[in-house]
Amino acid sequence: MSDTLVGLVSQYSPSGEERGAVDWLVARMKSLGYDDAFVDEAGNAVGVMGKGAKQVMLLGHIDTVPGEIPVHVEDGLLYGRGSVDAKGPLACFVDAVAQVGVKDGWQFAVIGAVEEERNSEGARFVATQYKPDFAIIGEPNQWDRMALGYKGSAWANVTIKRGQAHTASGEETAAEAAVEVWLKIKAYVDSFNADKQKVFDKLLLTLRGMDSDSDDFEQWARLKVGVRLPVEVSPEDWYIKLSEIVKDGAVVDPTGFAIPAWGCEKILRW
Repeated sequence: MSDTLVGLVSQYSPSGEERGAVDWLVARMKSLGYDDAFVDEAGNAVGVMGKGAKQVMLLGHIDTVPGEIPVHVEDGLLYGRGSVDAKGPLACFVDAVAQVGVKDGWQFAVIGAVEEERNSEGARFVATQYKPDFAIIGEPNQWDRMALGYKGSAWANVTIKRGQAHTASGEETAAEAAVEVWLKIKAYVDSFNADKQKVFDKLLLTLRGMDSDSDDFEQWARLKVGVRLPVEVSPEDWYIKLSEIVKDGAVVDPTGFAIPAWGCEKILRW
């Protein structure tokens, strides 16, 4: 259990409150002998080892979802918010580069990115600043393997409106219509996934919120629909299909940052 891992997990850093953990990690990388360590313009923790022409980037995120968990080790296991997602991989990157040290012709850049659990502001900034020869992203996976792909994601609010009606009229309410819309979306996704064997190839649908309200003349209901996408379905494709599914009186409003899925094949070099 490395001091880097335990120390980093001990720095509570939910999205938007990462600065303490960032400063701690920068100081830790300096103490481990990095050639440079600093906080960049987006608030990311950055450590650099070597000055070679070829660059390897190791990027993890330093923020976590909210909810502080007392940090402790029990039966050889570390408990604490972010120990898995994703301070574990980030601490591994930091210690690994410190052990490897300077290599002729190479530069290693370790980045603890902020805001990953929200809109990935830190990683979006990094993408404009670097063009590494190799990049490894630290996210939870089985310890003895590397992932060669990442599922995309897309979010949307689906809003249904209806005119006000007396409760004795028997007319469908906006809330009732929203339930029917959700069932249509789910039926499409179930059909799409029916012949897919791998989770990576499936649409992973979630209903993350729903609310409704009304005024004197109109009632409305809103579904917050999220989906993780396979490589074959782009965010644009999903939004078009979603609009087709809910076209009868519903409005689809994309929200946040949609991300396409990505995948590659193994390349063996001898």
